[in-house]
Amino acid sequence: MPKKIICIGSVLQEIIYNTDNADILTKYQGKGKNKYIAFDFGSKISSNNVWRSFGGGAMNSAVTIKSMGLSVMPISIIGDDLMGHAIKRYLSKLGISSKYISISKNNSTAFSFVLNLPKAAEHIILVSQGVLNDFKFSDYNLKREKADWLYLSSLRGAYTDFNIRSIFNFARVRSINVFWNPGQQQIDNFIKYVKYLNQVEVLSINSTEARDMAKSIKLGAFSISKLASKLLDYGCKRVVITEGNKGVSYFDNVNKFKQNTKKINVINTTGAGDAFNAGFLSAYIHKGDIKLALEFGMRNSVAVLQTIGAHEGVLKKKDL
Repeated sequence: MPKKIICIGSVLQEIIYNTDNADILTKYQGKGKNKYIAFDFGSKISSNNVWRSFGGGAMNSAVTIKSMGLSVMPISIIGDDLMGHAIKRYLSKLGISSKYISISKNNSTAFSFVLNLPKAAEHIILVSQGVLNDFKFSDYNLKREKADWLYLSSLRGAYTDFNIRSIFNFARVRSINVFWNPGQQQIDNFIKYVKYLNQVEVLSINSTEARDMAKSIKLGAFSISKLASKLLDYGCKRVVITEGNKGVSYFDNVNKFKQNTKKINVINTTGAGDAFNAGFLSAYIHKGDIKLALEFGMRNSVAVLQTIGAHEGVLKKKDL
C-alpha cells in the first residue's frame, strides 16, 4: 500500500503573465542590495505568453506527490464560484481526491497574478487571499484518515495560530511525521512557533526566509549553518535551506550536505520551491536516502523552472 501524505495549504486560481518589458532596478542598502521590477506610469504592457492554471502550496505539492506514485490528500478551502468548481474538476482529472477541499459561500476562491520575467529569471506574485482567510483546520473531520506524513505549507489569516496549534496537535496524537515549509507570516513571527520544532521531521526554507527567521528568533550574527544549528537545538530533526542557483544545504545532528545545481535556461520560477520540497520528500519516502532526495528534489525543481506553470513538467517515480 502506498504511503499517504496529507498536504495542508492553499489552492488557488493562477495566471502567469510573461513579459520582459520591464526595468530591473537595484537599490543598495548597507552591505546588501534589493532588486525591483519597474514599469512606467501609464504604460500598456502586452504579452502573447499568458498561462492560466491553478497553484498554491497544497496544490503544487500534491501534484508532485501524486506523480511519484504516493497517496496524497490535499486539505484546503475554495469559494462556491466558477474557479472553485474548476479546481475541483482539475484535481479529479489528475486523480487527486478533493474530499477535503471544502467549499464556502462566504468568500471567493483565492487568486494569484504572477508577473514573470523570463530573461531575469524572477517574478512577483500579487495574491488575493479570498476564502483562504476563512480556513480552519478544526472544520475537517479526519478521524478515519491515516497518514504517514503531513506536509504543511504556508498559512495566512486571522486563524493561523489556531490552525498551526491544531495541526501539530493532530500530528502528535496520530504520530505523523511533519514536513514543514512555513510561509512568510510564520517566518516573520517564528519565535512563536519554535515550540513545535520538536515535532518537525524536516523544516524547509529558502535563504531569504532563513535570514528573516534568524531576525525573528534574535539569532544575532547570521549564517545559514548557525541558524540550522539553532533550529536543530530546538528539536527539529532535519533542516533544508534552498539557495537559488547556489543549490541547497542540508543539516541534521550528524550530517551536513550541499547539493549544487547546474546553470539552466529558466522560463518560469513560480512553484520551483514547492517542486523541490515535494520532490525531496517523495524521493526520501521511496528511498530513505537524503543525498538522493536532495538531488531528486533539485531535478524536480529544475523541471518546473523550465516549463510554464507552477507544477507543469514535474518528474515521476520512474525518474528516480
